Amino acid sequence: MIKAKSFKEIIKLIEEKDGAELTLNEGLMGMSFHWNNYKEKTELYLKIKNDRLVISRIAFNHKRRGTGTQVLELLKEWCRANNFKYIAVERADTLSIVEFIKSMSLSQSIKKSTSIRIA
Repeated sequence: MIKAKSFKEIIKLIEEKDGAELTLNEGLMGMSFHWNNYKEKTELYLKIKNDRLVISRIAFNHKRRGTGTQVLELLKEWCRANNFKYIAVERADTLSIVEFIKSMSLSQSIKKSTSIRIA
């Protein structure tokens, strides 16, 4: 079972760069983790699906600071350390996810997931 504290470095980065204290809503049996601060419009929602870490939602109040790039790099490290083969971006139908996919130079498919293979 995955523990929310295994993502603490990523959450600390987001809180520092975005200036928002995040609240955790943990899903059943460590299969989903949703950190948010709706007042600051900051959130990260991750799901565990088989061999994939899925980014369901990601949004930052302060844009163009490199936060998404740094978060993606930390998530790749996390996946390697925890034997996950892919990072997927779910439901590319919200503005924040579309912006994230474009900024990471990933291909986009509306309402389908986009995966990044982790070597």
